[in-house]
Amino acid sequence: MLPVTVLPVFLNAQRKQRLHWVQRPPGFSFTISLPLAWRNVVSGLILMFARGMSEFGAVIVVAYHPMITPVLIYERFGSFGLKYARPVSVLFILISLALFITLRWLAKEKNSEIANSEIRNY
Repeated sequence: MLPVTVLPVFLNAQRKQRLHWVQRPPGFSFTISLPLAWRNVVSGLILMFARGMSEFGAVIVVAYHPMITPVLIYERFGSFGLKYARPVSVLFILISLALFITLRWLAKEKNSEIANSEIRNY
């Protein structure tokens, strides 16, 4: 079952999928896909921001301790200002970026292994 936040995007994509036969493989084209999906992209950005704000608010109200990184950044900014919140923020961004790059690299290697095994099967 699709989550409620993804369902409208999925339905719009299914409805507009018939227009994608025009483009050449391998898939995404800015001239066809992006103009069709701009409303869904904006909708996703708004939902992402709202969900992030609600998660942060729930943590602040319900579970202040143990302190997670967004709460630590908020507390440092509120107590000491931007000078003390910036190092924690930069460290958090760098760790998150390293994690996402590593996961992306691992997924890419796994996909290439799957593609190579499919080619060998033919």
